[in-house]
Amino acid sequence: MTNPSPSDLPVANQPIVIDDDDVPQNQSTQNTATQTNGGVGIEMNNIQVFGAPQESTYIPPSELPESYFAPTTNDLTLAQTALSRRTAALAHRPLQLAAQREEEAKKREKIKGERWPRTVIRVRFSDRTVVQKEFASGDKIGAVYDFVRSTLAEEYRSKTFTLYQPPNIRFPEHPTTAPATKKPRSLNQFNAKPPPPVKETLLDLQLVPQSLLMVRFDEDELNRSDRQAPLLPHLIQAATPLPAAPDFDNPQTPVPPQLKTTDPSVGESGKPDAGKEKKIPKWLQKGLMKK
Repeated sequence: MTNPSPSDLPVANQPIVIDDDDVPQNQSTQNTATQTNGGVGIEMNNIQVFGAPQESTYIPPSELPESYFAPTTNDLTLAQTALSRRTAALAHRPLQLAAQREEEAKKREKIKGERWPRTVIRVRFSDRTVVQKEFASGDKIGAVYDFVRSTLAEEYRSKTFTLYQPPNIRFPEHPTTAPATKKPRSLNQFNAKPPPPVKETLLDLQLVPQSLLMVRFDEDELNRSDRQAPLLPHLIQAATPLPAAPDFDNPQTPVPPQLKTTDPSVGESGKPDAGKEKKIPKWLQKGLMKK
């Protein structure tokens, strides 16, 4: 199974705007109508359906020239800057016990949950059809499974499937603790460490404030890319096509405002401008040549 290309990733007609100081605004349309299929009621509140883009600018890596993969001086500068920041952060952070690190991680998760009480989950099928709905950050992953199952046609609701993220991050419907690899030692009940909690909420699974999940059925026939998503007929009819992803390699293709960068060395097309590339110091050039 090949990884999805950047151009295949769904981009909504009205993207979800996330600001550092503001609460995220979900710009999805609201539809409170209720549809029924086979006696099962499906509330269409906060649900959107997007079809596959009509055209794609994706080029397989095997068809790209060798010069495409040659890093520029701007790429090396950015990589070195990121590595230096990470090294400095690891070297200068204070020493902490495991309990202190766990306590800080819990505080960060609590702050994140208070800041993002809602999350948008997009689920993509093999034909690149996407269904989207907003959930509470404290909802369990089982709620997403119930949502996907409610959008399927009646004859496909009994089919088992798995939600995952590439390359192989699976989110089972009923998470369980990992089995012990060996028999634990006999410890005193006061010294015994309790088992880690099961991560099943969207916040615990790092799916907040928005995430894209893929669907894989146990029946391989339903995973074919040329097969239409097994959704309800009225959902397929209500689907709006996704716009094609911008081509960053073509300077003539305009880049959306939300994808533009403030780096002066990057041109309007999203690629580094050869005339404005940053120079690498001589000491850094010697270090890179030795490596």
